[in-house]
Amino acid sequence: VTNNLEMKVRTKKDTTDEARKVILIDNLSLNSSYNFLADSFNLAPIRISGRTRLFKKKVNINFGATVDPYIYQLDSIYYVGESRLPSQRRRNIFAWDVGEGIGQITSAQFALSMSLNPKARERENELTDTQNELSPQEQMQLEFIKNNPELYVDFEIPWNLRLNYNFNYRKNGYEESRITQAIQMSGDLSLTEKWKIGFQSGFDIQQLEFTNTSFNISRDLHCWQMNFSWTPFGRF
Repeated sequence: VTNNLEMKVRTKKDTTDEARKVILIDNLSLNSSYNFLADSFNLAPIRISGRTRLFKKKVNINFGATVDPYIYQLDSIYYVGESRLPSQRRRNIFAWDVGEGIGQITSAQFALSMSLNPKARERENELTDTQNELSPQEQMQLEFIKNNPELYVDFEIPWNLRLNYNFNYRKNGYEESRITQAIQMSGDLSLTEKWKIGFQSGFDIQQLEFTNTSFNISRDLHCWQMNFSWTPFGRF
């Protein structure tokens, strides 16, 4: 199930009957499935996702969560050093049958991003506005491009600087919750019509350390693209 939530606004100064359309949530989706032939766990996890834009489409917000409709049974708890490790089983019992709501949130994501170049921001908004007209496979490809902008170089944009904030939450049953959040920065600058330099870096708020940082040089070869990347520090 996919919905677009909008409202119409008319200011007091407006003497006409025309109203301005305002997008509240763009593409609010609810996904799941039910397998009638499965022996157990027929209902798939429930996925909720959505996106919106604020401040005249300057800031993009994406959010999502996955809900497990089945309960977990805790058998025992043991420790390895300071780590708490539960021994648990997923039961073929719906959470609402035992008064635990619709289930447990096993994962949640929140991402906030913006481009400081107006031309690049307009192009991103054009892609978002036409996303509902694409096939599911094309939408997945577009989402991958949005989530990995450093993998794609737009030689028509002379410069760009992107800022991102990402928050992730995970918890299965009686396991301890795992939270990661980081601020990411990436940008590029055209040296000539066909040469670009760029960078990607960030800061892990939980670990208080810099994330993988890389610098790259790109060359437009018409039907091909050449990239050289250097990672001065980080995991790789």
